[in-house]
Amino acid sequence: MKTLHYSALLLFLLTINLSLTNKIFAQTNNEQIKLGAILPLSGSLGLIGKEIQKGMKIANEELNNKKIEIIYEDNQDFNRKTSVSALNKLIHVDKVVTVFDAVVNTITALSPILNKNNIPGIVVWDSNKKIANLGEYIYAIGFSTELAGKDMAEHAVKKLNSKKVAVISAHDEWSEIIANSFIEKYKSLNSEIALHEEVDFNTTDFKTIATKIKLQNIDSVYIPLFPDSVVAFVRQLKAVNFNGNIMTGDAVSINEISELGSDSEGIYITQI
Repeated sequence: MKTLHYSALLLFLLTINLSLTNKIFAQTNNEQIKLGAILPLSGSLGLIGKEIQKGMKIANEELNNKKIEIIYEDNQDFNRKTSVSALNKLIHVDKVVTVFDAVVNTITALSPILNKNNIPGIVVWDSNKKIANLGEYIYAIGFSTELAGKDMAEHAVKKLNSKKVAVISAHDEWSEIIANSFIEKYKSLNSEIALHEEVDFNTTDFKTIATKIKLQNIDSVYIPLFPDSVVAFVRQLKAVNFNGNIMTGDAVSINEISELGSDSEGIYITQI
């Protein structure tokens, strides 16, 4: 699993932000500039949010820029309503000039407000075509969702010699984008999508799907799901003695690897 150096990433990000707010600096006569960050600081995705937060703090310290204050808001596992409430507070109470968000799931809800108020929104975890089309004030510097799916499909066919794959995705923007990219690339390599099912965002009961996979002699499973679902699915696949390849996306962290223990051996993860 790759370790991301968020301080370097956010140093670059804050540099971009400074260029975006040059006029604001001039207008405020060197007053403190407030930036907002809406992140998952609690829940199953809390590790991701806290690592991004840590990197932002390190970046600001390394820049030694006392003019910048970053105000953090917890959206509790990418909850859209919580994110919108946090954004309205940041804009109307805290008077921020730029807002950082983590993923496509929440920026889709925030983009109309950001565009209406002419406030840049910068997505730091995801990058994909959907984000690119959300308006002139929306930016992204994260992992390419589409490339992650395509890269894993190539890995499955060319490195794992996969011939028959099951794709289990969630009713969620990120999961649908990465799953569809995987499927498109996998098919283009003359390989078979034997099973594709979509589940609810927070599903943890995969017993029926795991049984189908076992009975159909599927050799590889692609599960671009969120942490709790990945842990549950892997355990239920192991329970039916599935011995094929297991692949997932970038939502899995060291927490899930530790929780799965030996069951995490051999799981492939993309972070591009």
